[in-house]
Amino acid sequence: MNPRKIAVLGSGTMGAQIAAHFANAGYSVDLFDLKKDGTNLSAAGKARLSKLDPAPLASTSFADFIFPCNFEEGLARLKEADLIIEAISEEVQLKADLYQKIAPYLNDHVCLATNTSGLSITTLAKTLPASLQSRFLGMHFFNPPRYLALIELVPHAQTDAALMDRLETFLVSHLGKEIVRAKDTPNFIANRLGVFGLLSTLEHAVQLNIPLEVVDELTGKLIGRPKSATCRTLDLVGLDVLAHVVKTMDAKLPAWLQDLIQQGALGAKTKKGIYQKTPAGLMVWDIATKTYRPATQKANPEFTKALKTAGLVESWHGLEKNPLPEAQFLYRLFRDLFAYAEQHLAEISGSKIEVDRALQFGFGWKQGLFELEAAIRGKSLQDKLPEHLHLPVYQRQKWPSSPKTVFENAGACAFEHEGALVLSFKTKLCVIDDAVLEALNQARELAEQSYKGLIIWQRESEHFSAGADLMNLAGRFMLGGVEALDEVLRTFQKTVLSLRYTKVPVVTAVRGYVLGGGCELAMHSHKVVAALETYMGLVEVGVGIVPGACGSKEMALRASQSDNPKEKLLQYFKQIAMAEAAKSAYQAKEMGYLRATDVIIMNPKELFFVALQELNALTAKPFTPVREELIAVQGRPAWGNMMGMIENMKVGGYASEFDALIAAKVANILTGGPLDPQKVDTQWMLHLEREAFLSLVQEDKTQARVQHMLETGRALRN
Repeated sequence: MNPRKIAVLGSGTMGAQIAAHFANAGYSVDLFDLKKDGTNLSAAGKARLSKLDPAPLASTSFADFIFPCNFEEGLARLKEADLIIEAISEEVQLKADLYQKIAPYLNDHVCLATNTSGLSITTLAKTLPASLQSRFLGMHFFNPPRYLALIELVPHAQTDAALMDRLETFLVSHLGKEIVRAKDTPNFIANRLGVFGLLSTLEHAVQLNIPLEVVDELTGKLIGRPKSATCRTLDLVGLDVLAHVVKTMDAKLPAWLQDLIQQGALGAKTKKGIYQKTPAGLMVWDIATKTYRPATQKANPEFTKALKTAGLVESWHGLEKNPLPEAQFLYRLFRDLFAYAEQHLAEISGSKIEVDRALQFGFGWKQGLFELEAAIRGKSLQDKLPEHLHLPVYQRQKWPSSPKTVFENAGACAFEHEGALVLSFKTKLCVIDDAVLEALNQARELAEQSYKGLIIWQRESEHFSAGADLMNLAGRFMLGGVEALDEVLRTFQKTVLSLRYTKVPVVTAVRGYVLGGGCELAMHSHKVVAALETYMGLVEVGVGIVPGACGSKEMALRASQSDNPKEKLLQYFKQIAMAEAAKSAYQAKEMGYLRATDVIIMNPKELFFVALQELNALTAKPFTPVREELIAVQGRPAWGNMMGMIENMKVGGYASEFDALIAAKVANILTGGPLDPQKVDTQWMLHLEREAFLSLVQEDKTQARVQHMLETGRALRN
């Protein structure tokens, strides 16, 4: 299945974002809704996409792939659609009426899916013409569709099994999704268990007098769940949406939540829910007093520290007998969830693996429920892999299970696969330290001697590289001063540049953070394969330095090779000076960090597979090493323009005096130093990088920025 045209029926929050994600994948989408007072509501739904954060569109230009339509005049366009997803209000009769309205316009091969979060697929199927029932199913996206990987596919008795397989293959590879097949029971799998867990959590919080902000402290990253935890998640989803889902389970909301809904405090969309942001700070609803108060209460610090250190599995057996309210709270909510999942397993799925995948990919849990329970018992999860996970598309995700290790050091491991040498980093966030640099050089030399090429791909990390190891650089500077740092910088530059000039091709497979030195490394490979969710950029200014490992040189080179060198150089200057990173792989192309020839894929689990194919393509004909490039720098005239931009940034409050100092050094590098426009060699540009970098590290404010980043993980503005 590879549809030419997609149609989405309903342009509300979910419908518009589903359309956006199909647009991210390169598909044209007709977005339908009612026409009200002469205006297409779908146009308003499309317009709202640009205001949402996080952004549903991977590039603002992708809005051009979405075509607003209305049910009154545009139904004939449905004849062209190969896949139609209905995403209107969660009422059976409204959906049934719409199906009757569109049925005459559908072609004889269309797949019709409903995005319902819990209504009966069987009931909805019965409202369709008999000829369409085999091509109808539930396709439940999770919100936000771009960022949450899960889709629950829910067939009814007449759904064509072959269609299910084709559809899953398409959604996995073309949309980058994780598929769970659910039984047609209320709220399917993820919401069934997730909503029960939410209600149980809130009930125990009341019983044990746990403040709501403490509930979030205890049910977020501390136990392997997203930082939005419980109450922040409810505000993001919408308390009214929760109320509807709870109603389909024949359950009841707590009275205090019903009160908030009646007040119109529905969460983020009304700017007030369980939490409320005010000029005085973040406020939280107090159940006892029925008012908002400052969200300042904390869990017992000794308990949270011990839990963070030992982990939930190791701490579990001590929770039941621990009298602390926090311990009792966690024990009870997991006890209830374990029991509920076991009791309803056969009804909702029958597969423990499927349930775990639903919770992991739908709610962002680090560990599945049944996997966690097995670990607490000191066992591994025993369950048969669901049959649909044996589809051929999943072969694209296969990683070498026991590859031959070629070498390994403290920073990286190299193994071979199908004639390629593959290097993966072992450091936290895959930062680049001395051991990684050593491994890069060793891998390059071995690849040139004995392999068809080198692939740099992180087997164990969601991030390609957060850049240079700041702790290592700070330590070198403290012990050996500028001279020691100069030596490290020269090694870094030489290593990165050597990847460009290898005798065999180098392919980098990137996702997540590709920042600073990681960005410089990727830019110097011969081909980059990037997952959609790639956050890439030269962000060194945030820690008071400049891109010093060939990054500034590379952006000057890319500007000089573009159709409009002056415009591109100014764009690249602003990006570096403002420490701007791309928020998707497509933005990385627009910002020049990826080339037009680099490859973007939707499913990050296919990175290695595609990188290997790209390497094979580069070696299908004799590979010619890249010659050292001369760079046409724009010199003092361009430098003057950049200094004007810096002054404007200062006047506008976008840059401090120290920001301006760093930006001026960036400008000096990008324009080639104190020269007239001319061609210079790479080594001159690397000299300018080192000169600026080493002068900045001696600044007190740079040292303060580095220290702040190491301590907090956030940039300091000084």
